[in-house]
Amino acid sequence: MASGKPISDVMLQYQRDLEFIKHDEVLRDLRIGGFIENQEYWQNVKKDVIGKVSFLVENLPSKGDAAFQGFLASLQKHGHNNLASNLRACEEVKTRLIEKWDELLEFLDYAQISGKLVAKGILPAEWEVGLTSAQKRREAILLAVRGRGPYGYQAFLDALSEIGQSFLMEN
Repeated sequence: MASGKPISDVMLQYQRDLEFIKHDEVLRDLRIGGFIENQEYWQNVKKDVIGKVSFLVENLPSKGDAAFQGFLASLQKHGHNNLASNLRACEEVKTRLIEKWDELLEFLDYAQISGKLVAKGILPAEWEVGLTSAQKRREAILLAVRGRGPYGYQAFLDALSEIGQSFLMEN
C-alpha cells in the first residue's frame, strides 16, 4: 500500500460517506493506536461532523499507511464494513494504477478500451479530439479513469478484462 497522495485522493472521494461514521469512536481508536496525538483527539472530538470529517480527510493521509490501515480496522470494528472495504479496494486500485502508469502508457490498447470506457461513461464520445499521439491518447484515458474515482477504477478494470489486457494491472 502507498501512503500520501493515493490515500488522500481516496479519502476525498469518500468524504460524503465519512459523514455517517461513528466519528468519536474512530478518533478514539486512532488515538489509542498512536496514529493521532491526544491533543488532536481532544481538539477534534469537540467539532461537528463536518469538522471531524475534514480533520480525517486532511490529516490521516499524512500519517502514513499504518494509520490508514488502523482507520480501516476501526471502521470495521464499528460496523462500517462496506465503507472500509470500498476504501481499501479503491486505494489498492489507485496505487496499482500509479505503479503501472508507465507500462500502461506504453502498452494499453487505447483503440479497444476507449469504446468500452465511452460506453461506461468514463470517456466522452469526442475524447480523442486534439490528441495526436498514441501516448497522449493513453494518458487521456488514464487521467479520465483517475478523475472518475471508484467508479472509474472499477470500469477501467472491467474494460481491461473485456479486451484481454487485465494483465497490465497485475502485480
